[in-house]
Amino acid sequence: MMKRLFVLLLSAMIVLSSCSGAGGLGGATSENEDKTGTSAPDNGGANGAAAADGLDEDDFFSSRDLSGEYDADGAVTVELSGETVTLTEAGVYILSGKIGNGSIIVEADKSDKLQLVLAGVDVACEGSAALYVKSADKVFLTLAEGTENSLSSTGTFVPDGDVNVDGAIFSREDITVNGKGALTVTSSDHGIVSKDDLDITGGKLTVEAESHALSGKDSVGVAGGELLMTAGGDGIHSDNSEDASRGNILICGGSVTARCGGDGIDGSGIVQITDGSLDIVSGGGSENGEQHTSDMWGGFGSRETGETDTVSKKGIKSDTALIIAGGEVKTDSADDALHSNGAVTISGGTVDVESGDDGIHAEAEVTVSGGTVNVRVSYEGIEGKSITVSGGEIDVTASDDGFNATDGTGDIGGMGGPGGFGGFGGFGPGSSGGNSDGSNDSGGSDGYGDVYLLISGGKIHVDAGGDGLDSNGGLYVTGGETYVDGPTNSGNGALDYGSEAVISGGVVVAVGASGMAENFSASSTQGAIMYNVTGGGDIVLTDEDGKTLAGFSPSKSYNSVVVSAPGIEVGGTYTLAVGGSSYSIKMDSIVYGAGGGMGGGMGRPGGGWGGGPGGRR
Repeated sequence: MMKRLFVLLLSAMIVLSSCSGAGGLGGATSENEDKTGTSAPDNGGANGAAAADGLDEDDFFSSRDLSGEYDADGAVTVELSGETVTLTEAGVYILSGKIGNGSIIVEADKSDKLQLVLAGVDVACEGSAALYVKSADKVFLTLAEGTENSLSSTGTFVPDGDVNVDGAIFSREDITVNGKGALTVTSSDHGIVSKDDLDITGGKLTVEAESHALSGKDSVGVAGGELLMTAGGDGIHSDNSEDASRGNILICGGSVTARCGGDGIDGSGIVQITDGSLDIVSGGGSENGEQHTSDMWGGFGSRETGETDTVSKKGIKSDTALIIAGGEVKTDSADDALHSNGAVTISGGTVDVESGDDGIHAEAEVTVSGGTVNVRVSYEGIEGKSITVSGGEIDVTASDDGFNATDGTGDIGGMGGPGGFGGFGGFGPGSSGGNSDGSNDSGGSDGYGDVYLLISGGKIHVDAGGDGLDSNGGLYVTGGETYVDGPTNSGNGALDYGSEAVISGGVVVAVGASGMAENFSASSTQGAIMYNVTGGGDIVLTDEDGKTLAGFSPSKSYNSVVVSAPGIEVGGTYTLAVGGSSYSIKMDSIVYGAGGGMGGGMGRPGGGWGGGPGGRR
């Protein structure tokens, strides 16, 4: 088909107008409609029960969204020549040229799909959107290969009647950016705004916005392309206060680089990452986080911070559920790196974060079953009402607690629980939560209560200035490998728990100061040894046959060791080598040595308050 060329000059073909004015231009025929013959998929309604299963990519992207292809021979060619242009019919439009102060406006039937191919476009608009989609079924914004394009809006945005136009690209309908070219979007307010679904599947997209860079009311999906965003607000934002099932964000490809004054990614619904790469700095990074101070006794539930800033500066945030199943995620944030008002689930990918507050925080549960998680800088490393680790590799560095299972009540437990002293956040069972008798009747499903830390697999290393593994309820270990470089101050312990610490499998080696140290509970079914030492150094535990059961090379000084591994049994004799010293330990009970500096130590079993095998139980 012969290419149809429409050169738009100052003629009767358009209505000359200001930036927010209107005009009309016919479109191509229906043969350029979506080849699938179906409406664009509804990205929004994927919440509620779907939080457990996650978002479905097929609900976000059609084949046309992903392809970025177009029929140049059947397209309408539009040469911009300085004034606002309005497109009113379905079709494919190839646009080039410049508008000095005006807009590209789409005002078509609600059943029409339009594909706008940007092939060397430079549009600037003062007071409104450079590209304004008033009405259509859907708009595909395709970046032609090898072309550079620019859409910019300056000044104070003026409403269009009752419509608050506030983005350089502003669409009241679904809009997809695809193709292989480049587009720069500059805005004195938001960058790209959709009042429906916003998808990015290709092209190189650079967005500089004083507020949010990308905003989709119902959803934002990223499946490809290269996004470079600088925003005074959020990098990617989706929020639908009218429908709790919407406000979802899916990233399943492409690369995202964001430098944000607010959150890197913020969704009121589910935020899910399955592929692609993310590099986010929010709020100036972890070095700009609030200053925290903790009481040296640890566990009083108090945290003093600096002034509260009303602007959220988190790396990735969800009001519902945050799911990471793949990809490479790197964040450096003034506030929490990964945050959910519901659950955080990590099953794959690589997570590398630095935070001025929590590395990973969930108001409900944190679950890690796979992938690699590196919390390089944090106040508290991983925090949730419950924390479950069944797989993956986790390395946490925290100035306070490494892992912290808490319901946020700040309950410090009772006084005088088992072991005599109880209470006060670290003196023994009942210290950080639970009842005065050390029990935990908080309920919950799985027999662990509502607040707990469960490790059943994976490989964990914690370097904590506060408690290494801290649970205001119970601490349970059934598998995996866990190594803790605990606190050097006596106000915290390598292990700290509110009701009980039960180990039935796996390897745990935890070191720290002896003042608040705790061992596993006598209800454990795998042997656990707590020993006070001098000198520090590498740790190796062997059985009577010389078989190594556990080993660890701590990075800090310590004077208390807790070690548990398969093969430690009642009646056995074991050798604990610490640096250049070795200690022979006879297991007269399932637990040898117990908390508050009362374990075996200084070359003899027992010692301190309780003394002897089992210590203070």
